[in-house]
Amino acid sequence: MWKIIREHKAAYDAVYNGADLMDYPEFFQALYDYFVFGGEMPYGVAKARFGDPAEWIMDRSEVWHGPSSSWDAGGHLMPRIE
Repeated sequence: MWKIIREHKAAYDAVYNGADLMDYPEFFQALYDYFVFGGEMPYGVAKARFGDPAEWIMDRSEVWHGPSSSWDAGGHLMPRIE
């Protein structure tokens, strides 16, 4: 997940601040692949039969707050170093 966020930092910051995820197709695709191939996104949602994949991704708190994260002074998500 951190790799995706680092590679798409501008898109992450924009979406975090209220932009539409679908305005950043490469970021969306990276997140979609992460959740689909990681087995987390239900098949029906992945195929948009029983939900919207973008909404499902937006509902994942670990994308926007991280499982173990902190925020720098500029409000950017930073991995917690242990």
